[in-house]
Formats: sequence, structure tokens, C-alpha cells
Amino acid sequence: MPKFAMKALSSAGLAFLLATAVSPGLAFGDDVSLKPSTDELNGDVEVVEEEHEAILSKLEDLKQSQTQDEIDAILSSSLPAELLFDDNNDVVAAYYTEQPSVSPLIAKRGPGCASGDACAWLGSVPNGWYGTGSMSTGLYYGVRRIEAGNAYTNFSLSGSGWGSHLSPGQAANYGPGGVDFDRLERHY
Repeated sequence: MPKFAMKALSSAGLAFLLATAVSPGLAFGDDVSLKPSTDELNGDVEVVEEEHEAILSKLEDLKQSQTQDEIDAILSSSLPAELLFDDNNDVVAAYYTEQPSVSPLIAKRGPGCASGDACAWLGSVPNGWYGTGSMSTGLYYGVRRIEAGNAYTNFSLSGSGWGSHLSPGQAANYGPGGVDFDRLERHY
């Protein structure tokens, strides 16, 4: 007789819902055990607890740096996400479990920026990008100011872990050495 176990997480802990597939040959009163052995479940329990702890840890880290605009964008999307609620039942952190699809419709404007562009200032020369998507920009170094324009924008430097993570309308200014980047991602 086929058996399967379904796992579910609740705030009280792990609960296991067990179900048995019913076959036409099974008669009422037959001796059927719905409880799997402890050995069958122990590995699954550890995996689920580790996954839950990793999710919670990521959300706690995001809670320290994530803006309300970023949370609202995730909440208003139709993509699956993990959410962290506070005691008032407000969402205080969120992340996509499936990344938004991004079309390759981002392009460099050339020297100059237009309204709504992502913009990086090299000295007194602005360089703009428009649209959404992601692209390798080539290396820009010593950038003193970056602007998000009208989209969530991330200027980043491959391999360094650095990224700007700007919400629409935000700008960041950097000291004398500026920042370096070689990648740009934008989404609404």
C-alpha cells in the first residue's frame, strides 16, 4: 500500500500530516498503520529545521537594511516570497523565493542622463542608463555619485560583494576615492 508524508511548519513547531492512499481492495477494519517509524522521519525533520533557520536568518539580516519601498515592491508583486512579521503583524522584511524575470531592455544613453535614468557621475560628466534588466557596464572607477532614477537600481562590482541597492528617486554620494562598478541591474 503506498504511503506518503506531508510536512508543514507552524508557529508552534513542526507538524506532520500523514495520509495513506486508499486502494479499492482495502476493506474497512483492515489493520493499517498510518504512523511511519521515527527512523523514516528524522532525516526530514532535520532538513526542514535547517531550511527554516536559514530562511529566518536571512529575513533577520534583511530587517536591518531593507527599506519599506523594497518590502512594498515584493508584497505587490505576484511572485512567491518569504515574509517576516513583527508583533503588530506588519511585514518588516521580505525576499523573493523566485527572482523577477528581467528582460534585457536596459541601454546606455551615452554621456548625459535623462529624467528617470540610472545615472553615474564621473567627475562632472553624468552617464545614464534607461530601461530595466541587467547588464555588464564595463569597469567604471572613482564614481562619486550614483542615482537610481525611476526604478530599483543596483550598481555593483563583480566579486566584491559591494552593491548600491537604491530605491526609485534615491541617490548615493561617495568620498574622494569614489566607488567602482561593472554591473547594473534595474527593475520596477
